[in-house]
Amino acid sequence: MSDTKIPGTETVIDETFGVAITRTLPPPPSGYNVVVGVDFDTTGDNAMAEALRLADTREDVEIHAVYVITRNIETIRADILAKRTTELEDIPAKLRKHIETRFGALVAKLARLVLHVRVGEPAAALHQLAVDIDAELIVVGTHGRTGLRKLALGSVAQKLLEGAHCPVLVARPRDYSGLEKTPRPEPLCPDCATARAESNGEKQWCDWHARPHVRAHTVGHSENVGGRSPGIV
Repeated sequence: MSDTKIPGTETVIDETFGVAITRTLPPPPSGYNVVVGVDFDTTGDNAMAEALRLADTREDVEIHAVYVITRNIETIRADILAKRTTELEDIPAKLRKHIETRFGALVAKLARLVLHVRVGEPAAALHQLAVDIDAELIVVGTHGRTGLRKLALGSVAQKLLEGAHCPVLVARPRDYSGLEKTPRPEPLCPDCATARAESNGEKQWCDWHARPHVRAHTVGHSENVGGRSPGIV
């Protein structure tokens, strides 16, 4: 049951106590809303960096940066409740300073940046905010290579990938060190083409390319469609 009388609010009956309470409604979406899981380490920074990279491609991106307090969320001890209240009061300022220090110039280009602090299970809290603001995307991070292991073991990212009702982007550091690129493909040489045609495909290579190679001969095809003439590169 609800009875909205004040703009931007709604009055509902609390199921636990049976009393009417008035709560503020979240603002209606006015842009491309992106929920970003943030904290104060590289995981949150990776997620924020990817969200800002997206924001740089369009003018209507609203980033909703979310910090989730997960410690002792089931307890009702007075000292824990007091500590949680202090965190809820202090974290927004710390979060704002961290984001401005780390991404100040990029944040200034945003249509809007909204900071959220929620208490609960991280994946559920991120997804609930996405529902509340009709988010187009959720962005979360992982810790480098170890992130894959955490992803497989039921991390926040994995839970969101399995249960979210919108696209989820898992941000990781860009690092190709120690990895070899694919050998540059070569166009099919005329002699190889002749050998295939004359043998009905039984012979794939000419005598030159059939000789033993340290690295296998590879053939590939790539095209530039639009802007430049298609061709083999």
